[in-house]
Amino acid sequence: MAGLDAQPTWLITGATGFVGSALLRLFNDTKPAVSLRLMQRQAMLPDTQAYARVQADLQSQESLVRACQGVETVIHLAGVAHVGRAADRLARSTNLDGTLSLLDAAVAAGARRFVYLSSSLAAATEGETTPYGKDKRAAEEALLAAGQARRIEVIILRAVNIYGVGMRGNIAAMIRLIQRGWLPRLPRFTNTISLIGVDDVARALVAAACLPSESESLALRVTLTDGEAYVIHEIDEAIAQHVKRTTNGRHPSPLRLPAVLLFAAAAIAEVLEKLRIFRSGISLRTYRSLTRDNVFDNTAACEALGFAPSTTFYAQLPAIIDAMQPRRP
Repeated sequence: MAGLDAQPTWLITGATGFVGSALLRLFNDTKPAVSLRLMQRQAMLPDTQAYARVQADLQSQESLVRACQGVETVIHLAGVAHVGRAADRLARSTNLDGTLSLLDAAVAAGARRFVYLSSSLAAATEGETTPYGKDKRAAEEALLAAGQARRIEVIILRAVNIYGVGMRGNIAAMIRLIQRGWLPRLPRFTNTISLIGVDDVARALVAAACLPSESESLALRVTLTDGEAYVIHEIDEAIAQHVKRTTNGRHPSPLRLPAVLLFAAAAIAEVLEKLRIFRSGISLRTYRSLTRDNVFDNTAACEALGFAPSTTFYAQLPAIIDAMQPRRP
């Protein structure tokens, strides 16, 4: 952790989430020379030798300023994702408004750096993005403006779909449906996507927090991937093959679904979820994700942060699937 002063304090939001938990595991393993302060909205557990806790809410500016006092670096992970349209307004109050409030609090408290975990959805075009992606993009632009104005150093990490034990999203939904024998084999889609392991995201966050300052201003935005381009039908095949080898799950369906039927099934699943009849995590956006390329370049992250991915989706897939085994009645 070269380049850090003795025992600087880092404030981490979203420490109990998917990425936050991986970040804390990394700290527990590496024991860096920093003091951690975890921001929590609910009633807190006692502090530990490893880190302190502070109660604050992204909707309360006063509590945020208090949480940022004495902090050198803010690592902002807290956010609301994987929500339906009915929850978009609530998500915006966290993903956009809350991020801007935290930025203002960090500046007011004299923090040196703000590290923000964003999403590749922020790079999507207007017609292809989601309310979540729009909010992430708006937050990015405000942060970059603050960095360029020398109010605070800013490093934005745009992560593509993140995999690992406990993952959520479209691939996790696909695994659950295949395990239960509910999802026929996908058409042989040849489009490619980028992914990133959760532990590599944690390493990149630490690298961003530790990056030496080379000038009075720092406003950096890079994209995180594991450097691989994954073919959709190969992901489907790998999931099905591993599920076959497990003892608790059902055998995957041997049927291969025509593309037109997959489109119809995704549309029906979206309607059922809107009506609150059945929640599968599948929608028309899932279909679009399965049929379009979504590949990103991680060269800038590797060069700027010294980032080197350590794993691939296929290396982690057995552990991911095993952790998602459906329980027997």
